[in-house]
Amino acid sequence: MSREGLLRKKRNNGLRCGNWWKKRSSRNTPLQGVLVDGEGRILYFHGDTGRYLTPPRGEAVFNLVRMARSELGGELETLLEQVRKRKNRVARKGARVFLDHRLLLVDLAARRVPGGAGEFYLITFQEQEAEILPIGDEESDSRVAALQRELYSTRQDLQATIEELETINEELQSTNEELQANNEELQSTNEEMETSREELQSTNEKLETVNSELQRKNEEMARANDDIHNLFAASDICTVILDSRLRLQRFTPAATRLFRFMERDLGRPITDISSVLNYDELTRDLDGVLKTLERCKREVRSKEGQWFEVRIQPYRTAKNVIAGVVMSLAEITHSKEMEAEAQERKILVESILETMREPLLVLEEDLTVREANQAFYDFFQVKKKSTEKIKVYDLGGRQWDIPSLRSLLEDVVPKNTEIRDYRVEAEFPGLGVKTMLVNARRIDRGEEKRKLILLSFGQTLQSTE
Repeated sequence: MSREGLLRKKRNNGLRCGNWWKKRSSRNTPLQGVLVDGEGRILYFHGDTGRYLTPPRGEAVFNLVRMARSELGGELETLLEQVRKRKNRVARKGARVFLDHRLLLVDLAARRVPGGAGEFYLITFQEQEAEILPIGDEESDSRVAALQRELYSTRQDLQATIEELETINEELQSTNEELQANNEELQSTNEEMETSREELQSTNEKLETVNSELQRKNEEMARANDDIHNLFAASDICTVILDSRLRLQRFTPAATRLFRFMERDLGRPITDISSVLNYDELTRDLDGVLKTLERCKREVRSKEGQWFEVRIQPYRTAKNVIAGVVMSLAEITHSKEMEAEAQERKILVESILETMREPLLVLEEDLTVREANQAFYDFFQVKKKSTEKIKVYDLGGRQWDIPSLRSLLEDVVPKNTEIRDYRVEAEFPGLGVKTMLVNARRIDRGEEKRKLILLSFGQTLQSTE
């Protein structure tokens, strides 16, 4: 709504209030007065107010204070301010007005009246006719007028000072409230900072604990690395560690004798590095271990004729995760040579046993038949499956279950005794009674292997059909 519309609305409200005031004043002594709004703008005049209000010079206004005579301006402004704050009736008796060389005493009153929207105030003027005082001369009138103007100016200054002081007090109160709020915020911030400091201290203590633990673990890892390094350096076994993509991770110094390893080869695939082994199945075996997680064992030969036993197994981490493979190679050339030599000796012994015409038995320490020569099978007319792995005194019809012979045979191994031409007479199925000379002696095969007994049967002294 425009400013003119608002003023029009207020005037209409003022007219309604003025009608109410006419009805009220008709029942009492006639009063002179005006109806003003909350800003002191005059909305309605009642009676002859020209003795108290005069049009100001310049711009036409209807402001109560500006239209009041100089003697009444300050009184009316104070009165209007009081009625705004108290919102009830306020009066001022004996206000002085100089008019036509007379001093008039006027009673002023202000009260709030209903007027619809907004606030409206009724300002009344009532002269005290009985107390009209004459003024002496023009000089006195002029002096009084000057004093009244000075008083009005002082009141104006005082009112302005009061308003300024109230404004300053409000600003100070607002500033104080802001300072109090800031103080509370600072206190809250200080508490938060204290809490944060305690949390930070707790975190620092935890970090110190973690750092100590990490330092201890680092020392343990360094010591473990030193142990591994020294173990690898002292080991004469070729050991190679590969990751899941068969790339070189670690190797012992002994491995450099079989593979052309160098420090810069770490991280390279094992297939890209040459070796002295005749081992075409290396890649297949490594992949097989990674897929099946089963160990692989193989004997391979080098290009120089040496033999090595290759063992491949999965590389497991502390969390049981397969991270690659471990390959170890141990030289077994001497073992292979001894094995070949032993095989040759075995063949030689077996050949000798087979060519001998006397029946022979080879017994274990517990007198179990280990093997027999062909002469034994032919002479006693028995089969191999009914002879080997059978106790000697259980052979055939238990013809050899002779207590004295058994006692002698049980002393051969522990006491290293020999049986020479021990005469045995027994009846054998299909052969009749035979008298034979038995010889026995211990066979040593080294300290780690079990000892054997060689049992031979000499010539027949008598034969009965």
